[in-house]
Amino acid sequence: MYFMEEEKLKTRIDQLESEVTRLKELVMTLVGSVQYRNDKPYWAYLAQSMTYGEKETELSLMLIGICRRLEGEEQPIKPKRLCENNSYMQEAYSNEPMTEKEAIELLD
Repeated sequence: MYFMEEEKLKTRIDQLESEVTRLKELVMTLVGSVQYRNDKPYWAYLAQSMTYGEKETELSLMLIGICRRLEGEEQPIKPKRLCENNSYMQEAYSNEPMTEKEAIELLD
């Protein structure tokens, strides 16, 4: 009985470790996209396009909001559903300008 529970726990730990690794890679991809946006826009685009799936789409939308803030642009459209309960998304879609340091801190 305990052996079965232990096996389930080990399996769950392995799944969580895999998810954490995937999310770390995704964050690094998005940070790279922010860092490359001025000097190497093509690399920024490639980094951003490497994201996929629902969570990744949310992070891509966050990146769009951050990039607009970095450029000093107003946010024409905000993802309302995502901004309702997500303080990070609300911050990404603020209309105030943002520094690169603030952008990286928000993504980190």
